[in-house]
Amino acid sequence: MTISPELNRERAAIADALTDGLIIADMSCRVNFVNSAFSRMTGYRSNEMSGRLLQELSGVLLEQEVARWFNDRIDRVKDGQTPEMEPLLLVAKDGRKIPATCNVAFVKDAAGKPEETIIVFKDISGYRHVEQELRNANILLSKAMTDLKRTQKQVIQ
Repeated sequence: MTISPELNRERAAIADALTDGLIIADMSCRVNFVNSAFSRMTGYRSNEMSGRLLQELSGVLLEQEVARWFNDRIDRVKDGQTPEMEPLLLVAKDGRKIPATCNVAFVKDAAGKPEETIIVFKDISGYRHVEQELRNANILLSKAMTDLKRTQKQVIQ
């Protein structure tokens, strides 16, 4: 698929406006583009990613056992299948582990044949923080309920 330079600039501007990390790869799973959100999230710049195979990057961006799972999903992508969205841990350039979800979609030609693979990583670390705060609040509520029941028994006696 040949894309005009104007369309490429438009696509890049739209992709860079996203808050989720985005990788666009051809159907041989060679990276053509990563957006600025992906670079901010992981510390890897576009020029470090472009031209590399997703299978190669999975060993850099993911822990070993997740990389095997991801590569299995990439094999499905090559066949034009859309794998389900899954949570995983991304490994940033500085070694930080980033809880994220991974979603895969395709850009298709007029006949419906996949031409490009789009992989979106959503940083869910903020959700994890809220989840932990809710757990802590539940523990405090449970303790308060226990104390209340104890006080109630004492008042009744």
